[in-house]
Amino acid sequence: NLSVYPDPSNGIFNVNIGQTIPVTLKVYNILGQCVHQQNSTSSNLQIDLQSKPDGIYFLQVILDQQVEQVTYNFISPLVVKR
Repeated sequence: NLSVYPDPSNGIFNVNIGQTIPVTLKVYNILGQCVHQQNSTSSNLQIDLQSKPDGIYFLQVILDQQVEQVTYNFISPLVVKR
């Protein structure tokens, strides 16, 4: 039950994980460089890319479920448009 909205955005994205477990969010630019990373245990997170240039970014979500680490790679890009 993972959702990201709004997309496109002015740089602020909301991420709903659907459960309260340790999570790492990583955002990559089109060159594959990690431009944002945050760790949390909240089920509702906010990513602030307002300081980044307009463009397409990719979100990686890593859930730490104690038994195993699950990585979600979004195929849908995050689009920053102002």
